[in-house]
Amino acid sequence: MGELLSTNSASKRLRGKDLLVYSSCINEEWPNILKDFSDMVQLHVCPERDHINVVALKLASMLARVDLKGIKVLSVDGSPHCLHLHHAVEEAIRVTGSIPLHIW
Repeated sequence: MGELLSTNSASKRLRGKDLLVYSSCINEEWPNILKDFSDMVQLHVCPERDHINVVALKLASMLARVDLKGIKVLSVDGSPHCLHLHHAVEEAIRVTGSIPLHIW
């Protein structure tokens, strides 16, 4: 686990792995669900705190530098801010090329 925005965009731990980008509040509200994704590199971000443009640029920077197998997005259902997280990932993929995207 780690924080998306403070993770090196070319981090060795991302190379050839699946990435789970998830809403920070999941740590508090549903921490057990993260066990279902234990085989993935897990990075959290708070779309309510961090502007969507910053999140999308960070993700695009990662995609441009690291060969990820795929990205899954996990967010809080019904949160208007968390919806932006899905858009940020989709935009980063559009800008950099296509990789598998799974939204949870």
